[in-house]
Amino acid sequence: MAARSGVTVVARSLSSKPIDLDPAGLFKDKALSARYDKFRPKLPTALIDTIVGKLLGGRRPGLWLDVGCGPGNSTKQIIGHADKIVGVDISETQIEVARKAVIDPSVTFATGGCDNLPAESNSVDVITAVQAAHYFDLPAFFKEVLQCYMLLACYMFLTCFVFILMYVSLFSQKSQTLIILQHLIHVFLTKHSLEIHIPLCSSQQVSRCLRTSGCVNLICYPDPHIPTSPSLSAALHHYNLTTLHGYFPACRREHFSTRYSTIQFPEGWTRSTHEIDLRLPITYLGLLDLVSTWSGFKNMCNERGWSLERGIEEVEGVFREFIREEDKEGDHELGYTCTMVSAVKI
Repeated sequence: MAARSGVTVVARSLSSKPIDLDPAGLFKDKALSARYDKFRPKLPTALIDTIVGKLLGGRRPGLWLDVGCGPGNSTKQIIGHADKIVGVDISETQIEVARKAVIDPSVTFATGGCDNLPAESNSVDVITAVQAAHYFDLPAFFKEVLQCYMLLACYMFLTCFVFILMYVSLFSQKSQTLIILQHLIHVFLTKHSLEIHIPLCSSQQVSRCLRTSGCVNLICYPDPHIPTSPSLSAALHHYNLTTLHGYFPACRREHFSTRYSTIQFPEGWTRSTHEIDLRLPITYLGLLDLVSTWSGFKNMCNERGWSLERGIEEVEGVFREFIREEDKEGDHELGYTCTMVSAVKI
């Protein structure tokens, strides 16, 4: 541990307790939402073209859900590519900022999680989640996807069984057992029909709301670097992997290190991976602001009771070990490899 200019520099600062993943609480700060909108990369147009042109075969989406939309910086990129666009985020603050930032007749925003999507059954053509899938409860999410199919199959079986019983009852005297059985089946169908009968379905799970031949696209852009400044790039890499390492939840680190490749979609879906390199202009001060939007930075400040300004002082203290004064001047390039893992429902 070293001290410079009154700032304590922590060479390796791991959190002393497990980090809970709470996006709703993490992004309740409007100032953070504003920085998020300004400094986070936007959804590349090339990936939108891939979704519409390749995955949908050129078919124009009727409804596009942008899940984990944040302040709407990815949602606004979709405008013009679908008839209706709905941005969804679990943070009410993010949705409030998005509604003010993105104003278009084709776009609406709603508060909700990945297992509570605002869509009718069999109505969604595209679902995107940009830099958000690591916040999802993926096992529960995909478990519910599979449960939908199981319930639907059960419903179809029992419906056929009821018709058989009705047919049998026409040619034989009803026994008390047959009457009770028919009653129990009727109760089951009445209770569950609104959840699993396709024309009336009010459920909002992905597997039910996504149309056949619709697609889910999970997008991430981990490990940023500064190709115009090797020393600044090394500082960013060191800070991300050491100082903040313990403040990113383990599931986030796992998904990012594999670029979402280990995320398993439901069986039978057609999966593909698409990558594109991004280069964005950024200044030294802009880079500090970008770091301040990371969940690990926010978790660190929350645990230590630091303000935003104090947290940025910590970043600068670490950076001084690597950079030169000229690295703080002029414009730089921020580089990402943006990865999209897609699956088409067949």
